Amino acid sequence: KDSDRLGSAEICCVALGCPQVMDAALAEAAEQHTVSYIVGEDCVPRLGLASAKDLRNALACLQDPSSYGLPQSLSAASLLETARRGDMAHLLEAHGAVRQAVG
Repeated sequence: KDSDRLGSAEICCVALGCPQVMDAALAEAAEQHTVSYIVGEDCVPRLGLASAKDLRNALACLQDPSSYGLPQSLSAASLLETARRGDMAHLLEAHGAVRQAVG
């Protein structure tokens, strides 16, 4: 698409810890000439509008699981106690249930 405007210029983008600023179609179009570096567990490159909405919905579900059709055993307080006990199997099951409930 750009070859008419840019002639034979070679374009390369190097992004360092860049936040999500493109939609899926634009990201796909840019992937051939873009390299993005993320250091460690940096949250900025992983946090976008969709993931922020997912987080908001998951927190609302943990606050009032019954409004999402889930048992009170999936409330934040109950899951914190489950984590203190080290019951990883129940936490994994709870994660799946909450993800399914909030979409």
